[in-house]
Amino acid sequence: MKKILVRGGMSPFDKYDVSDIILNNRFGTNAGNMVYLYGVYRSIMTGEDVQIDVDRYIIERGHSTEEDIKRINEEYSMYIIPLADAFRDSFINCLNALTRAIRKMTIPVVIVGVGMKIGISDSINDEHPCDQAVKDFVSAVLDHSSIVGVRGEITGSYLKRLGFKEGTQFTPIGCPSLYLHGANLKLKRLTKEINKDSGIIVNASMLSTENINRFLRRILTEYPNATFIPQLVRELREMYLGAIYRKEDTAYPIRTTDEVFTSDKARFFVNVPSWFDYVKDRDLSVGARMHGNIASINCGIPSVLLVKDGRMKELIDYHKLPHATPDVIDDNTTLEEIVGRTNLYSIEDVHEANFRHYVDFLEQNNIDSVFKGYNSPEKTIFDEKISQITWDEPITPILTCDEAERIRRIEEYLDYEEGYIEELKERIRIQNRVLNRYKKYLPGFVTKKFEKLN
Repeated sequence: MKKILVRGGMSPFDKYDVSDIILNNRFGTNAGNMVYLYGVYRSIMTGEDVQIDVDRYIIERGHSTEEDIKRINEEYSMYIIPLADAFRDSFINCLNALTRAIRKMTIPVVIVGVGMKIGISDSINDEHPCDQAVKDFVSAVLDHSSIVGVRGEITGSYLKRLGFKEGTQFTPIGCPSLYLHGANLKLKRLTKEINKDSGIIVNASMLSTENINRFLRRILTEYPNATFIPQLVRELREMYLGAIYRKEDTAYPIRTTDEVFTSDKARFFVNVPSWFDYVKDRDLSVGARMHGNIASINCGIPSVLLVKDGRMKELIDYHKLPHATPDVIDDNTTLEEIVGRTNLYSIEDVHEANFRHYVDFLEQNNIDSVFKGYNSPEKTIFDEKISQITWDEPITPILTCDEAERIRRIEEYLDYEEGYIEELKERIRIQNRVLNRYKKYLPGFVTKKFEKLN
């Protein structure tokens, strides 16, 4: 049995109660993380003799031990790391934790996609607090693999500034989630113009400009068959329990009593299969969430991305994704206008070439995949396993549920919360024992350091 460890919060085959997902942040803050992990799993699950496990973020969250690293070296043949915008200041501690662990690993370690978080007008030439952490992390990975896969040109330029070489140490590969079906990416053609009867998927981000969020709000208001699909774990809590996570006024839906929720026009997905099943019969996806739109693209649904930052722009440029920028949208702009001046199928022009480059990248790092020889199987062992599972339906807003369901949700959450608090207390007790064990050595250690300095 070949065993591969993959960075991720929950396996595509996992089913957790919603309260568990909320309290333990199972999918790593953003449900979009499930989409690219889904793509990686499908590509590397080549047969029944391959077992893929997720690390559940124990390394970057600081929960791994020396014994964990020893076990990883003994049990697994490879550690694969799919990342989103990990090159950012708020992720420095996680990068450092990953670097320390990777330096102790004796198995291949491969990055299959990573990006830099950067604003549209920011320069990669400016120094960033995360520079050293990124340099150490990438260097550690290159000691265990042939080449690093980055999302696009912006991240590539950033690594060049840090001293890494394109073509030998890193290469742009886009996002693995867009290679879910290999070269088989064909979007449905709109048989008629977008109108009030069209099925529209809407996703949004608080990081978008307010004119973008007002535009998306109008779509949700004016199109009866429009559905809002939020992605953040705090939004899942809001929909499931009724919590408010932002107080300021904004066009973005933030309150349980918002019309988007009370009119039952929102759905939250805690697994990819039900997400795909929901969007596959829609006409169009529009919004500011990269993987929210990629979920629709993988189902053949045309999509328009609304650009909000550099991390989105580099993927748009690499994959030639249909998009619109904030400067072309005002309070009078209609969805029909945006669709009318957008080539909804531009991704098809470059997809096969991008896919082949991705396969070359996998083979360069000795990763076996279902795409070997540029094959694009319609059915894989991964698909068979997924089809055997009965998946949970999407989460609906709490105010649209009957009283019995509301009570059930609250009781479930309180039960999980009690167990979660006890687990935290146990972690604190363990940490205190370790701290007390070393306390007696601290005075002498500090004295010696002081003497050396003087």
